[in-house]
Amino acid sequence: MSTLAWLSLGLFAAGEAAIFLAVGVASWPLVVAWALGALLVALAGRFIHGRLERSVLTGLLLPACVLLTFEGGLFFLPAVCALFVAQLKDGNDGRRVTLHHGR
Repeated sequence: MSTLAWLSLGLFAAGEAAIFLAVGVASWPLVVAWALGALLVALAGRFIHGRLERSVLTGLLLPACVLLTFEGGLFFLPAVCALFVAQLKDGNDGRRVTLHHGR
């Protein structure tokens, strides 16, 4: 996994922590919802092989985060930007950038 993908994962975790610390225990549904969304993106990345397709998927996350501002979306915008750059710089012959250990 590339350094930028690790950065994206770290920024995502920081966004989750910021929401939890700012709101408290009552934020657990939002924190879980964002974690499930990130899991869906990671799973989609496992099935999308082309560099262009992965970049488009990641690029669609940018406006989604802005649209979901009131649901914590701006907390995750830096993570999506890092993932987007990682997708664009991923020139390693078809290997995917994923948010977990793997091939």
